[in-house]
Amino acid sequence: MELTFLLIIFMVFFVGSDFVMNVAIPRMKGNYGERRVAAKLRRLHKRDYIVLNNILLQTGDSSSQIDHIVICSSGIFVIETKHYKGWIHGHQKSDYWSQTIFKHHTKFKNPIRQNWTHVFALKKFHPNFQKLKYYPIVVFSGRARLRNVTSELPVLYRWQLIRYIRTENNQNRLSPDQRLWIAETIKSKNLKRRKDRKNHNRKVKRGIKDRKIKAHLNICPRCQGDLLLKEGRYGNFYGCSNYPNCTYTKSLRS
Repeated sequence: MELTFLLIIFMVFFVGSDFVMNVAIPRMKGNYGERRVAAKLRRLHKRDYIVLNNILLQTGDSSSQIDHIVICSSGIFVIETKHYKGWIHGHQKSDYWSQTIFKHHTKFKNPIRQNWTHVFALKKFHPNFQKLKYYPIVVFSGRARLRNVTSELPVLYRWQLIRYIRTENNQNRLSPDQRLWIAETIKSKNLKRRKDRKNHNRKVKRGIKDRKIKAHLNICPRCQGDLLLKEGRYGNFYGCSNYPNCTYTKSLRS
């Protein structure tokens, strides 16, 4: 009886610790980073800029959670916030970027690709949104240092954000009435219910899990082709059999 009780306590503690480390703490860090960027965006003059934070939109069968949207006369700034410390390495075409703290390495999804999905979701959201000018930005709000980050799109520190937006806002594409209509259209379809946001998070996690399972079985998670062992300049790796139509790669250690 005592052994069973101790086993139950151990399982509860183990599951709880796993939840805290893999779900609760990353979520709290992400929310904190988004709040810091939202506070910075409040410095933009309300007469010239409309700022929307934490927007969840439904587009067909999928949903997209956008950290920040800034609507101005030049167009729409779509901002993806990451709250990290350590050294950040990544390429705009990679599936994953990496965080290095001393000898500890952690992978995370390419934020540029994440942000492009948000731009595509906005374009798909309303027919009149397709011809708008979009400015995708990735912002690191923590104590991260960008090392070996290769990107044609802006990857900025939080302190650089306001200056960049003001500099790029140099065209008169949208009138005040048009900006207001865009903002009200987005806000009217923003999913605020806790249930909707839980469903979105569940779908995101399920998608990540499915991709990891396919990659583990040497099935390309993008096009379902076979992952073949290939020789590269820096060693062996797995590449998709449908190359060059599909450029997915996986390291031997994955």
